[in-house]
Amino acid sequence: MNHDRDAFIAAEGLRFDKEASKKQDPLFAKWRGSNGFHVSILQSLIWSGHARESPQYFEVGMEILTGKTKHLTPDLRTYATPRGKQMLGLAITSWNKILESIGPIDITKGRIEDILIYQDECQNMARPLKEEKEIKGVGPWIFCAPFKILLTHRNDLWKDPRADEVLMPLGSEVIKALELLRDENHPDFMPTKNRTLSTRDPGFFKGRGLTHVVQECCKRFADRMNTRVMQINSGLYCLGRSSAGRD
Repeated sequence: MNHDRDAFIAAEGLRFDKEASKKQDPLFAKWRGSNGFHVSILQSLIWSGHARESPQYFEVGMEILTGKTKHLTPDLRTYATPRGKQMLGLAITSWNKILESIGPIDITKGRIEDILIYQDECQNMARPLKEEKEIKGVGPWIFCAPFKILLTHRNDLWKDPRADEVLMPLGSEVIKALELLRDENHPDFMPTKNRTLSTRDPGFFKGRGLTHVVQECCKRFADRMNTRVMQINSGLYCLGRSSAGRD
């Protein structure tokens, strides 16, 4: 086990989340009168590289997520990155369908239990919609990311042990870090040995299993390093994109 690398993951993850929380405070403040989870969804698509950050992007995205209008979906292409040209509109309209099925609930100021229940409800609602091909562009990575952003924003909840139950997204950088740790036989990540790791989103159904396996691995790692799963998730992201992850 590389103890220096373990320390890097824990320390960089905490640093990343603190900086992200500070950067997001003005964004959530600006949209205080709107549903904060909608802010998390739109911000997550910037993090994933599907959207470019701009006030107009949030304005159009909010209109679609609140169900006020759907004819603006083509306008999202203006704010899409090359990677997001096809997926950005699909992801936001799919989230709209999931949220319409649940109802207009804002969990931004809720307890950790409220976030967990809401994530579970969204997941349960997404499953039949996915089976019926009603939604596209919301695999397990994009699905989990808004909850990570919301939890990053709510730094008052970081010390709550139940925060470790909020499912974290993977993504290509996290997958690269997992490959590195798995190849080195890191004891906390041995359960991933029998799992296919791909830097492409595996799809909603296949990816759910891997997401849960990695979550449990991160819990073991977090317990040993006396930190939270979300910090380990961020630390893996930092490792995957750093020179340490390519050595």
